[in-house]
This record gives sequence, structure tokens and C-alpha cells, in this order.
Amino acid sequence: MNVYASGIVSIDNRACKYAITLPEGWDTIPQSFLKEKLKQFNVDMGIYPVAQGDYTKGYYALICFMPAVKTLNAFNFKQIVADFTKAGKQGEIKTDSMQIRFNKMNTKVEEGDYYIFNYYSIRKDTVALESCQMLQPTKFGYISVMSYIKNNEVAVSMDELSAQLSKIVTVHPDYKYVEYRKEGLTFIHVLISLAIGLIVYVFIMWISKKKKQR
Repeated sequence: MNVYASGIVSIDNRACKYAITLPEGWDTIPQSFLKEKLKQFNVDMGIYPVAQGDYTKGYYALICFMPAVKTLNAFNFKQIVADFTKAGKQGEIKTDSMQIRFNKMNTKVEEGDYYIFNYYSIRKDTVALESCQMLQPTKFGYISVMSYIKNNEVAVSMDELSAQLSKIVTVHPDYKYVEYRKEGLTFIHVLISLAIGLIVYVFIMWISKKKKQR
């Protein structure tokens, strides 16, 4: 990962090359912090608004690449969205101490880029988060920008935050998603990606609870 003076972070994964343009007033979360807190969960980077001080005090975002089973260029965006809609409705989790509720999905196509926004409410014991997972299809998988807001701690809304982060990703031309007009994406391809995102949500909630116990 390379950080340039202009606030652009270049990320070179084996299956995708892309860059993140940091929003004004934001900075990267140190990789040492992410590795300590996330352990076996690999994320390319985390970002947070510098003004809040603590990396995860009010709101922040985790960015990673999630490989697909096969190239997404073999599928059209309409079918990808349809399968994510099914996955969202079936991806809710509810136990005695934890609840992850799927709220809504939005999509956007702009200047040849495709976006899916999945919104969740997450609660574990007394800790509550609002979350949005922005997924941008690429040739070999999805770039995931997972933003989080701790309830009652900041004035910004999730819609405002997701809009602010919606254009921070620039995919290298060799790895861009090019829509194919024939349908055929299977539900399991999408479900695997969604499950990875939910696992990270659960782990972040566990971190929040641990911090409150200290």
C-alpha cells in the first residue's frame, strides 16, 4: 500500500489494483492497529475522520477486496443486484445477544462505475451500530467499503456518510467491471461475499464490547 501526498492510496492486490482518494479531513488507520484488532481478518485499509481523535470512536470505514468465484464480467449488473437483494433478506442474524438487521439496498451507475449499497443495523448487548457496505464490482470480485456509525455519538447520518464515501474508489482500467448482457449469476456467488462482510461486522461489534469492559 502506497500513500501519496495528495491523499491518494494505491492498493495492489493480486486480483485487483485500485486507488482510494481520502475524503477531506480523513486519514488512514495504521495497519498495526488493524492487525491487532482484526487478527485473521485481512482488510486493505481503514480510514477515519481525524477530528474525532480515536480511530473508531464515532464513525470510520474498512476497505477490502473480496474475490468472486469467477469473473464478474460474465454477468450483468441487473442480475447481480437481484441476487444481492435475496442475500440481504436471508443474511439477517439474531441471537440472544446479537442482532444484524438488513434495512435496505440502493444502487447507482455513474460514469461507467457500478455501486451497490447495503444498509444494516447491528446490535450486540448494549452496543449499537449503523452500517453500510458499498460494493463496487470489478473484473474479478468486489471492492467493499464498509462504513460504521456508533449510534448517538455523532451527528452525521449513514446516508450522508455513504454519499461521502461513494466516489473514493478508482479501479485500474485493467481490472474494471464491464457489464455483460447475458444473465446467469448464481445466488451462492453473491452469498459468499455477503457472508464475509457480515463476519467483519460481528467482529467489530466484539471489539466495541471489549473496549467498554476495560
